Amino acid sequence: MSDMELVSDSDIRQVSAAWLAARSADDPVDDWVEDWQDRRGIRGDYMAMWRFVLRLCDDVQDGDSDTIGMIGVDPLWSMVNRWPDETFSLLEGEVAKNPTLLEALSSVITDDPAVRDRLDAILARQ
Repeated sequence: MSDMELVSDSDIRQVSAAWLAARSADDPVDDWVEDWQDRRGIRGDYMAMWRFVLRLCDDVQDGDSDTIGMIGVDPLWSMVNRWPDETFSLLEGEVAKNPTLLEALSSVITDDPAVRDRLDAILARQ
């Protein structure tokens, strides 16, 4: 896949289904997002990751707080820590209308005080 090709919606749906299936089977998904990025050749593609996070939020079952929390702990954490400026710009417009994303965001853990402050500011506004 060249840098100019977009990850297809079908790929995003498949990866979301696989990620959620692994979570429901209690399979470890440690470093899963990074492995996926490497296999698909999209490391550094924050928009593909954003689409993946949004798809997970759409696909996760309502009330599945454990899995929603893992969205925050895994792929959303990766985005916030790898691409903070881009991710926070995307989050600002989405969390008010996406309660699943907001719930996942509350599970993001970071040691970076600047990132933590930005997370807390978004969460406080909701």
